[in-house]
Amino acid sequence: MNKGNTIPITRKVQAVRKALAEKDIAKVAREFQIAPDVLSVWIRQYMQGAFTDGKPIHTPKKNTGKENKISAGAPIQTKTNAAFAAENRVLKQIIGEKELLIARLKRQIP
Repeated sequence: MNKGNTIPITRKVQAVRKALAEKDIAKVAREFQIAPDVLSVWIRQYMQGAFTDGKPIHTPKKNTGKENKISAGAPIQTKTNAAFAAENRVLKQIIGEKELLIARLKRQIP
């Protein structure tokens, strides 16, 4: 296991994409010599746009109690335009990769 090591974002993205493609987190985690829980965290971060443009991993801030609140008192989750744009880029890339995989699979079917 890679304990205490800083793993490059490119390596994390490679592991995440492989896990998403193969849909087997445990297998991919073994291949990359990381804990499955760590890979699950990376996947969640990837889906939230944490790995876009080579930016460092985003760790969500703890609840400070200063969020916008609706009349019922439940916090409103807000995203910036940049966060939506980053998420949009990631989702487009995932869809593109999925479409390529589907096309490859269709070519393999007799």
